[in-house]
Amino acid sequence: MSEPRKCFVIMPIRKEGSPEYKHFRALYDITIRPTLEQAGFHVERGDDVVKGGSIQKQVVERLAEADLVVADMTDLNPNVFWELGVRHALRGSGTFTLIDHERTESGEPFDLQVYRTIRYSGSLEGQGKLRDELTKFAQNLDDDPGGNLDSPVHGFLPSLPYNVIAVAAGSAEAELRGELAKLKEKLQEYERRFGAIDGAKHSSVTDRPADIIRDALQELEDGNDPSHLLSEAQAAAEEKDKKKFLTVIQRVVDRPATNVDPDFFLRLAAISDLFGREEVTHAILDHACKGHPTHVRLRRSRLSTLAHSHSTTQREIARQELCIEIGIDLSGDEIKVPKSMDAESAKLLGIMLDANLRDSRNVEVLRITKAVVAKFPDMAVILRNHARALELNGQRDEALEFYRQALFAPDADIEAANWLGNTLHNAERRVDALEVYLLACMREPGYSTGFSHVADEISLIMRDREMPYRKDTRPSPDFLNQDTLVRALVATASCDIIRQDDIQRCTDAARRHEIEFARIASMIRAGHAVPASDGHNYERMGIGERVHMAREWHERIKGELTTPPTDGPVANAVAANN
Repeated sequence: MSEPRKCFVIMPIRKEGSPEYKHFRALYDITIRPTLEQAGFHVERGDDVVKGGSIQKQVVERLAEADLVVADMTDLNPNVFWELGVRHALRGSGTFTLIDHERTESGEPFDLQVYRTIRYSGSLEGQGKLRDELTKFAQNLDDDPGGNLDSPVHGFLPSLPYNVIAVAAGSAEAELRGELAKLKEKLQEYERRFGAIDGAKHSSVTDRPADIIRDALQELEDGNDPSHLLSEAQAAAEEKDKKKFLTVIQRVVDRPATNVDPDFFLRLAAISDLFGREEVTHAILDHACKGHPTHVRLRRSRLSTLAHSHSTTQREIARQELCIEIGIDLSGDEIKVPKSMDAESAKLLGIMLDANLRDSRNVEVLRITKAVVAKFPDMAVILRNHARALELNGQRDEALEFYRQALFAPDADIEAANWLGNTLHNAERRVDALEVYLLACMREPGYSTGFSHVADEISLIMRDREMPYRKDTRPSPDFLNQDTLVRALVATASCDIIRQDDIQRCTDAARRHEIEFARIASMIRAGHAVPASDGHNYERMGIGERVHMAREWHERIKGELTTPPTDGPVANAVAANN
């Protein structure tokens, strides 16, 4: 059976977790990749490149080797145009461009308008057109390197070979250049490890360049370079093979950490954490920090792992080191708080409090948060941690007020709404919880968790409406019914990425009222409308529609909880920022 042809997709990727990232990831996962795989291609995107080493180098290799390159020019992203330029220089044909004309007001650049470009949109009709055009182009892709030109470079310089790499690869000059490049790369690697090779070192036989290159090649043959080790660790974790996994980790810690990129250790620790090997995760991060003592992400990852450890000793180590990292002094009768605290330090404070709470030091935690919130009374992370400390010490009314303050702090995030919503949910204050979760949906309409919580609260309100033991302090609004529940489930299913716990929450909410969430989600994914008992048919909802729905419902049940404070530090900070 012949190998599938290769396709490489270049498109805006953006910061992971952002709405733009989710949009383009969904476009790739739902439309582009499945369509081209069905046409017989092995498809990759830039962030699918997982091997160690230079990502840019691997992207250029794929641009050179791919039989087909699909370039999404939406938003006129500079990285996309750089990669498209590299492709146009290397290949005369086999490149296809597309653009979402609704997201890109100025349209495609003038220089590329003479070449074929799909103009699509995010609507269901637009996605259908995009699938059809991709399929048509992929099926008609000419295997002949002299096929229709789609590169301006090769159009203006017809003497260039259509496939520059293929022509150069077989030449003696290319082979010599390749060997020299490999030797240079290995020499640089060993200079990073042992220092530059100066005249004095050349007198030592063991430091000769030839020996360095030989050792580097041996390391590759033994499978001890980072990319091999990471792949082996991932495979062992997926196979749940503990012995194989620990063998890989042993090979890692036997090597000097200074020679390995810190990101390698972070990824390896993440695999270990998912594998459930807490003590191994500690060992990896300890080893990494010894080689990279000033690397902030490594150091903080290690402290977070220690703080959430099952070991009392390790939690104590985390508490002490976190105090130093944050700049807080707990040694005296009066807690000394640093003069300034940024968002990262505030998060570290939360981790330190977690370590204390795991040891049931509730009173000590409240003592700490009182001192910190007095100094920084308008930071969301600090406010909600103080609210948590108050709640754990039985001061629920005060806790709710601080949770509410956190909702409107200048740096408020969706977590502030989720924490307050969860507190109200646990107290069975259903309508209050729904009010707060709707605020979370309005702030993060691309995030499935807010909508799944809304569906859950509506389901519980409907269930409890006729119950004699109903604890809710607010009346149940009449508009919350089975059709409203279906609409909330459709909104959740319409999010680009749905977390597993959100799926389970929606499944439970639907089951209480004899609805199948799996059927709703399947219909939305397939582009079908979901019928409701009120005669409406609910189709997949875009972000704007989800915001409109959440705002409409929020206005109908809005109370004091989600009304911004008019006085106090948070109100003053908001006014100052405005």
